[in-house]
Amino acid sequence: MSGIQLVLRDALTRIRHLGAAAVVSLALLAGAGGSALASDGQVVILQPSEQLAWRFDPASVSVSAGSSVTWVNQGTAAMTVTSPEGLFDSGEIPAGGSYTATFDTPGSFRYFCVAYPHMKGVVVVTPEPASTRDVPTREPSATPAATREPAAR
Repeated sequence: MSGIQLVLRDALTRIRHLGAAAVVSLALLAGAGGSALASDGQVVILQPSEQLAWRFDPASVSVSAGSSVTWVNQGTAAMTVTSPEGLFDSGEIPAGGSYTATFDTPGSFRYFCVAYPHMKGVVVVTPEPASTRDVPTREPSATPAATREPAAR
């Protein structure tokens, strides 16, 4: 399968699972010229039959400052998204649930699953694009803010 076919297959899978939210995310990615940098990011928690293959997909996601990342648990076991530095912690995300964190400060933010510590990832936050820096926005925070939401069905 070619790289484009794999990307399209993955996109269609996400659309089926996430509905309108996936369409918006794909539109943002398409507008970025295929770049991995998006306004908001999404990470899927995958649980194939082999437990050691459980992972965050993608393991690294890049967003601009002020953007949110949503982790969606598509598996059958509860998972966490936990910063080893204590900057954010989802608590248990049940199967079918999701967790969203907003990242206002540029930098790299590592995370892992407490129950399955081999599952690791990183959020890379880049400065806001120059065209949006002059627009008044909410006050910046020193650490990511987080909310929990039920998964789209």
